[in-house]
Amino acid sequence: MAQPADKDKLPIVVEHFACGDFGFTLKGDTLVVDQTRDVYRILQNNRYGIVATSSMSEFVPKLKKVVVAFWSIAIDRSTGQALWAQAEAGTPPETAVHLTCEAL
Repeated sequence: MAQPADKDKLPIVVEHFACGDFGFTLKGDTLVVDQTRDVYRILQNNRYGIVATSSMSEFVPKLKKVVVAFWSIAIDRSTGQALWAQAEAGTPPETAVHLTCEAL
């Protein structure tokens, strides 16, 4: 059962928060990873949680190959629990990472 809104780990007014060792900033319709400046497009951001994703489908010269991949994060505002997952086409799926988030 979800906690009352005033007891949420990440209240709707929070713009900066940390999940594990990563800092995040909500900026309009994007979620930015503070350390890397990676930008995730927010799919959902409401009193229950945040769901955001990033993707690419392009040739990466540094890797000398085409990369078709996604990265997604789902955060439960009431508990602060998050799941961060990624996968690349043509490779075994990565293991999702469970994180705990808190307001900064």
